[in-house]
This record gives sequence, structure tokens and C-alpha cells, in this order.
Amino acid sequence: DAPLNEVEKEEDDITDILKLLETTFEAYEPSSNHFDVIPSMEDITLSCDVIIAAGSSASSISASDIASMSSKEVTNCLDTLGHLPWPQAVTVSIWNAVKAKITKFQSTNMLPVKRAEMIQLQNLLPAVASEDADLLDMDRKNIDGISLLGRELRTDDSSVLDLVQRYIT
Repeated sequence: DAPLNEVEKEEDDITDILKLLETTFEAYEPSSNHFDVIPSMEDITLSCDVIIAAGSSASSISASDIASMSSKEVTNCLDTLGHLPWPQAVTVSIWNAVKAKITKFQSTNMLPVKRAEMIQLQNLLPAVASEDADLLDMDRKNIDGISLLGRELRTDDSSVLDLVQRYIT
């Protein structure tokens, strides 16, 4: 009989603790309904801070998410976007969304993708090479960026021969 009473007392104690915890958490909850429903992605405008905070999981955002960002945000976030581990299937669409937001990437006569930009665009470089190779400045002074490009490109990529030829000449 005594062990049964002890078990019942322990159960009552645990129940009292759980009630206390429940009221404590309720007392410190935010007093708003913001957390009742998670907003849809269409209602959210991404910022660079959000992408940085998301880390590598930000590689699940779409080109349309980038298109909804301001040009300033995309420009400020270029390094972060370029270093995300994008699935190969989406790199071209991501690059096109980035290019559409950054004015200097829309002018081919200036070869705007130089060393610094190549370093920033690292994981998007294969898409740049296949879609807009004429934007890449293949001058020897950009060798650091060109080496990243070489590391990222596959040898069977059709743009490799053209890029090598441009580097040599």
C-alpha cells in the first residue's frame, strides 16, 4: 500500500510541476497572433540578412524570390548568393535573376565580371560561363577569379574551350 501511495504522490507532484510550467510559459508568451499562422513565401520579401541567417538552406530559394528582392539587396548579397550550394539544375535561373537585378552585369562591352566579381559569384560561375561568357574578363590580372571558374566548370562544358581561347589571346 505504501509504494502505491508514493507513486500517486509523485504523479501528483509531476502534474503540479507541469501546470506551473504551463502557466509560466503562458505568462511570457508574446501578446500577438503573429505566431498563429506561418506566412506564405509569396508574402515575404527576402533580405540579405535573412539569407545569411538561413545559411546553406537558403539555396532552396527560387529565382522568383531573388527577383522580388530590391536591386540594392541583391548587390549587397552577391557574395552570399554566390557562395550558396545551389543545385546544378537551378544555377542558370538564379544567375539570370541576379543579373537582372545588377545593372553592371547587363553591359557586355565593359566585361563587368572581373576578379572580385568572380570570387563573389563562385558557385554561380558555371552559369555565367554558359549563359554570359562575354561578361567574363579573361585577362591575366583576374587569374584568382579565373582559377575559381576553372575549379567550378566541368571539362565537358562547351564554354570551356572558348574561355581558354579568350584567356590565351
